[in-house]
Amino acid sequence: MLATARFGSSSCSGVLTAEMARAVLQKVVNESGLVSFRMNIKSVQCWELNQHCHHIMADSHDWCNRVTGETLASHPMPHVFGDLLEQVPGGSYNPADRFHEKARAISLAWLNQSQECKVHDGFCWIQPVDLDISGLPCTDNSRSGLKKYEEGPTGPIFAVYAKRQIANKTPLLIIENTRELRLDVITLLLGDHFFLWQLWVDAEDGGHNGVSRKRTFVICSHRDRTSCMYDPFELYAAIAARVKKHIATKPSDYVTATDDEILREASHVALVRGVQFRPHELDLTYLLNKRELTCIDDFKSKYAELYPGTSAEDDPDLVCFLGDSTGNRYTWSGASGKISTFRLNAKTGKYFLPHCKRWLTAGDRLRAMGFPVRQNVAEAMGVPQIPILDAASAGDLAGNAMHFNNAAIVQLVAMSCFRLLY
Repeated sequence: MLATARFGSSSCSGVLTAEMARAVLQKVVNESGLVSFRMNIKSVQCWELNQHCHHIMADSHDWCNRVTGETLASHPMPHVFGDLLEQVPGGSYNPADRFHEKARAISLAWLNQSQECKVHDGFCWIQPVDLDISGLPCTDNSRSGLKKYEEGPTGPIFAVYAKRQIANKTPLLIIENTRELRLDVITLLLGDHFFLWQLWVDAEDGGHNGVSRKRTFVICSHRDRTSCMYDPFELYAAIAARVKKHIATKPSDYVTATDDEILREASHVALVRGVQFRPHELDLTYLLNKRELTCIDDFKSKYAELYPGTSAEDDPDLVCFLGDSTGNRYTWSGASGKISTFRLNAKTGKYFLPHCKRWLTAGDRLRAMGFPVRQNVAEAMGVPQIPILDAASAGDLAGNAMHFNNAAIVQLVAMSCFRLLY
């Protein structure tokens, strides 16, 4: 499908992270000299409920076009729809029912063929596509949530998503989620129409050994519209093994913020916390509150206990998350050698570096997520540099987005292993 797929869509991929990763993939494939075709997939629609993401998505789409050599004339801004649930009429299911009952009611409901578009300020047609890659809500599946799974408030979103893909006979789907996602639920919703292939993915598979991002990607190939040409498990394992053989980052590789970037964030935090800003001070411990300072002391004590004769301040790869109070659980890189998974509270919680006496900036965090926000990385990838977002937006993105490298590799695997029949 690398050669034949033409149109793509997504849901909640993190301000078009999936599309940005695919743009880089498309550039690499087309410039490789290894294929006789040109990969040319245009993003035509996406769903994103968070209105704060909508303006960033326009910048993301512009970046994609710069990577692939397109223009707004040849590749216009995709439709941006809001709530996935609006694809069925309100009242289509009873929120008090069990999930199986809600899923059945949704399967029998009317499916709207248009939805209000944030780009065109009106109702726009929902177009059939060749590929959909979606990071459906994980809040009810994750360890940090209540583990209600499909019975939680996000359960109907999965059912509506499945209804749309079944109705449109979308050839290839990629669903990203936390590893707690229940495959039996996806099988219930899609199994009659799609073959399912579940990949277990981590950031280290794309060379980012210095950060943890354990996820699952479920590839769903339409039973009638696609044919499997190669085993996705084997291809993914082969790519991951090749990458890991040559590339393995460590946490300190992401600590690349300039002094100006550090001080900009410090100024913002000082304003929010009502602390006098020190314009020449790169030691940011003066901006931490009492609880955070206590956490740092706990981390230092734990480090000394685990590694006698050493100091936390001497370890450039030690990153401690201050968003949670320490106790029986230490969210840090001290044991694993990896920055702990960026969560939703990464927006305000600090990932502190005792060695540098500062926290990871927005740019540092996005760099850890694989985004080419540093000029040297962008040049190595042969793409334009992505402008660094403000700290709050970067926190949202780091907590919600797919890892850039993982999103690219999984899309490569999916489109390489399956052939479009019609």
